[in-house]
Amino acid sequence: MGRYVDYVNTRATPALVGTEKPLMRNAAGASIAGTTQEIADLAVVPVDHTLFVDEALGNNATAVRGDASRPWADVPTAHAAANVGDAIHMNGTFAGTLNIVTATEVIFYLSAGSTVSLSFDVGETYKITGPGDYGLVQITHTSVVLEVNRTTITTALSVTAGTPTINLWNVAIAGLVTSGAAVPVVTSYGNCWCLGNNITNAMNWTNNGTLIFNETLDAQLTILGDGLYMNLTDNVYELSGDGIVTGVPVDHTLFVDEALGNNATAVRGDASKPYATIVAAHAAAAAGDAIVLNGTFAGETITDTTAVTMYVGPASTAILTITGACTLTLTGPGEFVIVSIGNTGAVIYFYECNVGTISCTAGSPALAFRNANVDGTLNANGGVTPIMISSGIFKVDAMTIPTASTITNDGLILFKASKVALLTVAGTGIYHEGLSGDLTIVRNIAVGGTVDGIDIAALDSAVVKKATYDAQSVLAAVNDDTPVVVTMAVQTVLARLTAGNIDDVAIGIADNNMVQIDDAAAADDEYMRLTANGAEGRSIAELRADIGLDYENIYIDAGAMVPRTTNGAIATTEEYATNDVMMDYMLFEKAIETACQFKFPFPDNWDLGVVKAKFYWDAATGASAADIVTIGITGKIRDNDDPIDVAFAASVDTDDVVIAVGDMHISAASADIGIANGALGAMCIFEITRVIGGNDDMAEDMKLFGVALQFKRLTTAPTIW
Repeated sequence: MGRYVDYVNTRATPALVGTEKPLMRNAAGASIAGTTQEIADLAVVPVDHTLFVDEALGNNATAVRGDASRPWADVPTAHAAANVGDAIHMNGTFAGTLNIVTATEVIFYLSAGSTVSLSFDVGETYKITGPGDYGLVQITHTSVVLEVNRTTITTALSVTAGTPTINLWNVAIAGLVTSGAAVPVVTSYGNCWCLGNNITNAMNWTNNGTLIFNETLDAQLTILGDGLYMNLTDNVYELSGDGIVTGVPVDHTLFVDEALGNNATAVRGDASKPYATIVAAHAAAAAGDAIVLNGTFAGETITDTTAVTMYVGPASTAILTITGACTLTLTGPGEFVIVSIGNTGAVIYFYECNVGTISCTAGSPALAFRNANVDGTLNANGGVTPIMISSGIFKVDAMTIPTASTITNDGLILFKASKVALLTVAGTGIYHEGLSGDLTIVRNIAVGGTVDGIDIAALDSAVVKKATYDAQSVLAAVNDDTPVVVTMAVQTVLARLTAGNIDDVAIGIADNNMVQIDDAAAADDEYMRLTANGAEGRSIAELRADIGLDYENIYIDAGAMVPRTTNGAIATTEEYATNDVMMDYMLFEKAIETACQFKFPFPDNWDLGVVKAKFYWDAATGASAADIVTIGITGKIRDNDDPIDVAFAASVDTDDVVIAVGDMHISAASADIGIANGALGAMCIFEITRVIGGNDDMAEDMKLFGVALQFKRLTTAPTIW
């Protein structure tokens, strides 16, 4: 059963939570001077990193950081002058709501008797604290992280935008208000009061301490976490780790006040009518009730066997002698100074509590510890063998166990003195003996004790310590039970190659490298091409260009050509006599302009664009080197039902020069040859002429062996017939 809320001290609205010291203080705990200090993590803020703001005496023009005698006049101006980690100390009554618009992480400290309202309007982490009165604290930016520590917000904590993060430590707030679509991420620790709420959207509040509402919870609010929460008119709730909420009604709580109580007039569930003694309250209790103690109880003997929880309030103490075979849960922030257990059938749970001395005087009582701190000793007289279990953190100053006993530990036990020889620590937890110093501090385990049966002295070979890790490193294991640290170099990945071990494998394009995409524009359905740094994406068009698939050639031999009837070239076959090489050619005379033609349909992968031509030819006997021949070509395309007898376009002419008679001559590529009205599958008709006049100055005949045409392919696959 969990810890219960101290009703006596929480019925009235608190100005501050408990008697916590202010978060900002000097070494002596007095007013700010010298250095300021954050109690939460003892991070010292030097005075030269403190900016003082005084509403009445400040002057922005003459203000000096670190000098309380020369303060700023307003908070936003001081914040604009602050550096990350600075503290802003505010003193006075600041009118209106001050807008924080500078993205600098600082600590806002409000001195006693001062008031201020702040609106956080830019995304940053801010801390607010101090004994003064924060009126309205407003968050208008979704990226704000607000940490509120040991202070009071008397108007509201209001969130108007997005999902800012709010962390609360020991804070009293008038209420959490959200508007619009705001859904803050709220976590609370310690003791927090929320005196109202107006939440417009379903949200979660993670509570890891004690959270008290002054009214019924808003229906939109869900409480999560491992802490306790209540509203003062209804129930106390414990939220367990598995998310199940169990309620204990107020009328099942019995209040005991050593100074104000009266057993004759006491009423269960009424904090204003408490009992005077623990014994009387226990006698009136029913199983499952909670007994809340306030005051100093010098010594009471528990004989009743009713199973209850006893909660000792802040600054309260109790000395108990348990002689009945009862089941008790002892908890609370106060101290059970002495707990003496004299019945073998007693079952005592020490749950998140402080105990001076525990003494077992009879039989084998059962003791269970969870996050318990025993400042004194845990004794068992001769022949007494308590049954002990522990979880969480169990801290004990010293033990006297004269008879062999066992404690089953599933958490962490810290022995200030040496563990006695007759005590066996079983279970799966960790324990440490010989811990010097303050037992309220959990230290790193160094020597002595066991971890699952392994000597802590041998832990260096049994565990991997954080000091083993350098920057940019990970833990891996090559063999069973042999973890090693692998430091990751730049441009490597953690991988295991064939026949190899886990290692940092280089990123690159060498053998056994891992390939990295080196293309910010890479997209789906693209192909991959290696670069010096990895791989890039290539579209189909880019791929065709990369591997030379854009263009295709077709060769038409003179044997496939026909002379034109009108002024036609002469179709001839000649044997080059020395080696009997047979060549078909079209013979073009010089006297008149003659022509031949050929026809074919282009392949279906033609893009219907322009084509180019190269001519294969020789000069007749008598031609001289450097004579010029001009060859013209033109074409037209005829689709289904097109008339055949239409004019050709003007020819595209190409000049070439004689090298030597009897040599193969190949001209340069022609200019683009346009073919009008192109359509895939249509018949293309080409005409070749020897262009007389102009640049052509060769008097002899020209022999045309054939022509090669180059066309561009489609970028997509052709249509299947």
